Amino acid sequence: MCHHSVPSIVTPIRNKRKLFTAISIDYILVLGFYIIIALTAIFAFGGNIQQVYTLNFQVDKCSNNHTNPASITGFEIFLPTFPIFTLFSSYTIIALTLINNMKVLISFNDDMYYGRLVQYSMPLIAIIPPLVIALFTEDVSAIVQYVGSYSGTLIQYVFPALLVYYSRKHVQQEYLLPFIKRRSKSQWLNIRTINIEQIYYRINPFVSFFQTKLWVYFTGIWWIICICLVTLDHLRDRFAFY
Repeated sequence: MCHHSVPSIVTPIRNKRKLFTAISIDYILVLGFYIIIALTAIFAFGGNIQQVYTLNFQVDKCSNNHTNPASITGFEIFLPTFPIFTLFSSYTIIALTLINNMKVLISFNDDMYYGRLVQYSMPLIAIIPPLVIALFTEDVSAIVQYVGSYSGTLIQYVFPALLVYYSRKHVQQEYLLPFIKRRSKSQWLNIRTINIEQIYYRINPFVSFFQTKLWVYFTGIWWIICICLVTLDHLRDRFAFY
């Protein structure tokens, strides 16, 4: 969700000279908090950590162990139900994003013959599947284990990498190359024979540090490694072969 809000935050900012530093500090702080959570979880729960972190704070009524922070009055309800507060905010944003993406996918406009039907059916498509899954599923960790590990990696690594790759290719073909041709007064330039990245860096001083294609390829390789490791972990839990 940190990445989800970046475009809407960056776009209205007029002076972007210190934007890279500000966002870098923000991500470093987020990383620091994640490291703190991971370390405290390791020291507090050892090797018996649930897939959903807040499930570790469930209180066993039959036990006399009061070392669990959730045994404190007030925390007993707040800690296990904390994901509900985050889902209230993120679910709405994700549902609206999904609806807008579906409208773009079918080139939706108000003048369509079935425009009103499509307009009211898309929110139902975004709301009904997770509602049905929530009604018929009790094991939340199973959903996180499979849906989060496989489809989550596609959303986190593959789709952004493909989006960046083809977006840059489109920008180079449709905008950057014609611009270079106009400036050089040559109509025989080939995009493969010139250093597009170097020229683009001169044109746009705010270009990303991750502009090279190596980062896109690295993301794909990292996705394959993650899928292999997650699959081995699932096989280990299911068959206990090591």
